[in-house]
Amino acid sequence: MPWRDVKPMDEKILFIADHLREPGSFSQLCERYGISRKTGYKWVERYQTDGLEGLEERSRRPHAVVGETPYPIRKAIIELRRSLSEFLCEGSHTTIIEFDRKDSYDDDRPSHPGQAA
Repeated sequence: MPWRDVKPMDEKILFIADHLREPGSFSQLCERYGISRKTGYKWVERYQTDGLEGLEERSRRPHAVVGETPYPIRKAIIELRRSLSEFLCEGSHTTIIEFDRKDSYDDDRPSHPGQAA
């Protein structure tokens, strides 16, 4: 027996058409299409709320990622990294940590934790 060459969207449309045409057992209809009742009810609900567009494949990607850094902050970090890499590539042997310390501490503080003031 040759394999059936049916696209997922066509399969969903045929399922909905059979569901609307044959008001018999929903379980038997789902079994005939090789899907669970949960999936069958999901397809029917989507068809009832959104029509044929509701049967199209949906992205599984989450709408929002918890803890994701906002775009403006990511952009600022990238720009800072580029400017620091250009600065450090110009022959300076200053590390990023030392560069940060020079800008953030007063002159009376030691530059290294073990060094006395």
